[in-house]
Amino acid sequence: MIHTISVTGLWLNWRASSCTLNNPNCFHLEQCTNFSLYIYPPNSLPLKSFLWPPPSLHSFSRTLGHYPPGDQGALAEALEPRLRPYLTDDPRKACLKLVMMDPMEGPRVEYPRYLRQLPHWDQGRNHVVFDYYDWHWSHYGQSHAAFESDYALVFKSSPKSSGYRPGFDIPTLLHPSRIPQCQCGPGDEPDDPLTRPRPLLAFFKGVIQTSNVANLRRRLLAMHDGVDFVVEDTADPASAHQDLDPASCPPADFSAFYKEHRALSYNEGMCWSRFALVPRGYGLHIYRLAEALAAGSIPVILSDNFQLPYSDWLDWRSFSLVLPEKDTASLPALLRSITPAHEAMLREAGQRLWQTQLATPELRLRLGLEIVHERIKQAQAGLTARYVPEALLHTPERSGPDDPEI
Repeated sequence: MIHTISVTGLWLNWRASSCTLNNPNCFHLEQCTNFSLYIYPPNSLPLKSFLWPPPSLHSFSRTLGHYPPGDQGALAEALEPRLRPYLTDDPRKACLKLVMMDPMEGPRVEYPRYLRQLPHWDQGRNHVVFDYYDWHWSHYGQSHAAFESDYALVFKSSPKSSGYRPGFDIPTLLHPSRIPQCQCGPGDEPDDPLTRPRPLLAFFKGVIQTSNVANLRRRLLAMHDGVDFVVEDTADPASAHQDLDPASCPPADFSAFYKEHRALSYNEGMCWSRFALVPRGYGLHIYRLAEALAAGSIPVILSDNFQLPYSDWLDWRSFSLVLPEKDTASLPALLRSITPAHEAMLREAGQRLWQTQLATPELRLRLGLEIVHERIKQAQAGLTARYVPEALLHTPERSGPDDPEI
């Protein structure tokens, strides 16, 4: 089937690529005097797949899919509590309209048609759409994995820096496919990731692709020493096993342990390592980023041109290492040069951020909407969005529905 694009569609696409909140062609600030949210109920969506929880997060039940169509009160029960007071059942009064529809359901090239069937679409103005597809292609471009979203704000994982609209879109964290299970506490209970013994300097376990994009991962594999810098290719039979048992405390003699077993389970590697390597694959973003934070291992991000999640607001260098791919060869020496005090500071900041802002889909959605809300307030005041770490790393408790903060 050949898909055609109208001249009008191309013109809209070009204009949407430069959207800001202050541009009335893209966003109606006057609708946001009172910040409020409208969620399209499942029965109003052209696709059957209701995007909650997000893809690949199997540990959460499909809560919203069981609620009566159009029942905003029921929808609210599945959201983070601090978002609930902002829900409205009147789309005409909403500042933002959330489209919880999965673009992976059906051909992505058809997704614009589904969006434009929504009753209040208005070319996407004041709408939020979600794209958790692990590819960086811009949603303005035309390819088999891109989709047009008109003037809507896009919450997207794996955006490329050149296709990101600063102050408008939200780069999001790719939802973890699994949470590392670490049990090194008393009686094999979950432990404190800040004090857990970590005999490994660095760890990566994953697919080492054979295509050109795999050069980075192959360079990391060449650094494997089996002592404290462990990189395992799951295509190798020795490393392919997927032991899902929680990791216990690391052995006293890790070198002897690894020499005997020749491989680590995923949980063992993530729980026992000081640093978790996060190299790009076919996409710019991989699950390992969230999984490293969950395990208390400091992410080492190797992905050029990757727009880091919530990067307008979160200072990633305060809780992770972000390195150019060209510096991969110096990685072991760089990691060994980090002082214990600096390492502890990075790990503590990462744990605080994970537990308060990123650990669940509800928290991540709230963080994204908090950022949009702050941007709207600054646009209304004629200001430029700026990084405010205190507001996001330490969020005060709400005093009630009249509190102006989300």
